[in-house]
Amino acid sequence: MQAFTGHADASNAGGAGDSNLERFEGRNTARARIPIRRNLSYFAAILALNAVLVGVLPSVLLTASSWWALLLILIYLSAPLHWALIHEASHRLLHPLPWINRLLGRVLGILFLCPFDMLRVGHLCHHALNGRASDRPELYDADRIPRWRARLVYYFRLSFGLYMAELVVTLLIFLPRPLVRRVARTLAYDGNDDSLKIPDIAEQQLTSSERIWSIRFDALVIVLVWGLAIWFYGWISWLFIAAVLARGTLVSIFDNAPHYGMPLGDLRQGHDTRLRPAFRWLVLNANFHGTHHRNPTLPWSELPVRFEKDQGRFTGNYISAPFRQLRGVIPRSHLQS
Repeated sequence: MQAFTGHADASNAGGAGDSNLERFEGRNTARARIPIRRNLSYFAAILALNAVLVGVLPSVLLTASSWWALLLILIYLSAPLHWALIHEASHRLLHPLPWINRLLGRVLGILFLCPFDMLRVGHLCHHALNGRASDRPELYDADRIPRWRARLVYYFRLSFGLYMAELVVTLLIFLPRPLVRRVARTLAYDGNDDSLKIPDIAEQQLTSSERIWSIRFDALVIVLVWGLAIWFYGWISWLFIAAVLARGTLVSIFDNAPHYGMPLGDLRQGHDTRLRPAFRWLVLNANFHGTHHRNPTLPWSELPVRFEKDQGRFTGNYISAPFRQLRGVIPRSHLQS
């Protein structure tokens, strides 16, 4: 965990050794190409939903009937759209004005229980390391790590570990800056032979004087808002916590699904999977994951068109694809390019 002009094609979507995260941001994407109204309407829906679940539900609705607790399932069901909006903001594609894009991203991050800047850097590092062993949780070095240990770590990450790590790092940001630097470098695969300069970039972007204080502010708001929500829920706060943890399971399972088992070496790899057009808006076309990696500065609304133009092919179904990961860990040597 260089800027493009227009869209990135196969030749400029990222080369070996190039670890500049800015090339994955839509800094020069034309304003007209970003679906501003739809993005803002989806943002408003997520904001309103969370306001109801965090404040209105425990303080008003549950006092009338405990059956209103069933609304907590919406935390789980809205997770794909919520994350998809954070994803667009990470690429500067949620809104063409940078300060509005970042503001929206920070609000979404607070509601997601992790500061936006941390999510953004983590996701762009994923782009920079795509196709490398460091970024593939299912891979392990069979000469150094026992298979049982690799399986234990892998299935924990797959079921909930990824989201839990995000929650823990949110709290670790309050540590002294030298320790935060160490945490940032560790999360950016410091010491791995294929991590490029990503540990240096992650350290700089997460611990600079300006950035670390905004991250700490967001983390403090997260603790206060969600702590207050748990207090509102009182004796049934366990239901609220369970709903949030269930969201974490969904996020963790879908995270690496588009890359599982793919050969190493292809820096633009990723599966494009089938999903009925009527449901694609719920994930902002996240089923076109491979197309997104090859064109990281395209807004979500343009991915289907680009897929057709490139004569892309679907490899599986978006809903069932994550279950491939249940096959377990893979020795790194089996996928070596």
